[in-house]
Amino acid sequence: MTRGEGLLSTWTGDNPCRWRYVTCNKVDGTNQRVVELDLSFAGDREEFMLSGVMVPEFSKLRYMSVFHLGALNISGSLPKEYSVLDKLQEFWAFKLELTGTIPSEYSTWSLMEYFATSENK
Repeated sequence: MTRGEGLLSTWTGDNPCRWRYVTCNKVDGTNQRVVELDLSFAGDREEFMLSGVMVPEFSKLRYMSVFHLGALNISGSLPKEYSVLDKLQEFWAFKLELTGTIPSEYSTWSLMEYFATSENK
């Protein structure tokens, strides 16, 4: 994905826990981990629009429980690599430009409470 003007202006440095739209918690005693990424509102304002393709690198956020993307110019398909996000409870990928099917590997998400992929191609 490419940077939206203004949207990810705080996404600098090597500590994502200080970035806007990212929530971190101490999940393993002392270290902070990304537990939430919420960009579901981004398409509401043109200057915040992100564009690009769904990237498998989000699968590195292994402690994430909430992953929201919505109303963005994001294309491609849902990466099967996301299946390792076994702590996910909410996954929203709505009003994007996604194509294809939901990977069968996502069936391993045993904690999932809310899954939305509406209004895609």
